Amino acid sequence: QIQHYILPLWNLYNFCVEYGIDDITQFTSGNEEAYHSYLLGITENQLKTDRHIIGVVRKYLFLSAPTINWDANVWYFERFTFTQGRMNEARPIEALYFDSFVIADNVSLLKDYMKYLIGLSPRYSIQSVYIAYYDAKELLKFLDTEKILLKEIKAEQIDTYINEYYLRENEPSTVNKMLG
Repeated sequence: QIQHYILPLWNLYNFCVEYGIDDITQFTSGNEEAYHSYLLGITENQLKTDRHIIGVVRKYLFLSAPTINWDANVWYFERFTFTQGRMNEARPIEALYFDSFVIADNVSLLKDYMKYLIGLSPRYSIQSVYIAYYDAKELLKFLDTEKILLKEIKAEQIDTYINEYYLRENEPSTVNKMLG
């Protein structure tokens, strides 16, 4: 049913115009929350459809771009061609999300690191890349909270982060892997 897609796209378009968003690939989790608030006046059935349109549009834009959009806030692994055995078909990873961070410079460094692991370092399995992503993501959450630039982090700030990581009841081996 075409109406099933047209109305959600229309609502998303109107939201983007109203909020001055000109690139959906740069949507943040804050934009998504604002969009969901924007939709509150819509009936429940329509709201369910509209909530998913952001993901559909982001994925379409990433997969159909002429070249990989390394600046996008979501990278879908379906776009990449990996050597045999690099992706675990039994535990596929759909995407990496970079849309929930506040400090843009830190996100840029995380994207560069992930780009290196995905594209320039084929010896890493995608599962290993995801583990590195998850660990780096946890660090960036801490840096956002403390308003610290990654390139300016100091030893005592790293100590604070490690101590907070221990306080979350992680095993020492988990912390050692995260630091590795």
